[in-house]
Amino acid sequence: MSAESKISLLRALVIRFYGFNGMGAEQIVRAHLNTKGKVPSKKVALQIHTSYPEPGVLRHYCGGDTAAWADEIIAPASFRQEKS
Repeated sequence: MSAESKISLLRALVIRFYGFNGMGAEQIVRAHLNTKGKVPSKKVALQIHTSYPEPGVLRHYCGGDTAAWADEIIAPASFRQEKS
């Protein structure tokens, strides 16, 4: 899956399941408004963040409370190796 498709999928999952009821039309539009976060305030529910939670792993997660995430092994030789 491409990085763009993965991010779209994460956002779609958050839109559908956010708060166990999904997001309404107003919440979805507000999440895309105002990239500077002023008026109207932008929700963080659809923002994508990236981290490296362990060696060899790239994680993209969606939302301020990490509502959805996807891990990708980017360095198999470094992933979960036994330490001697």
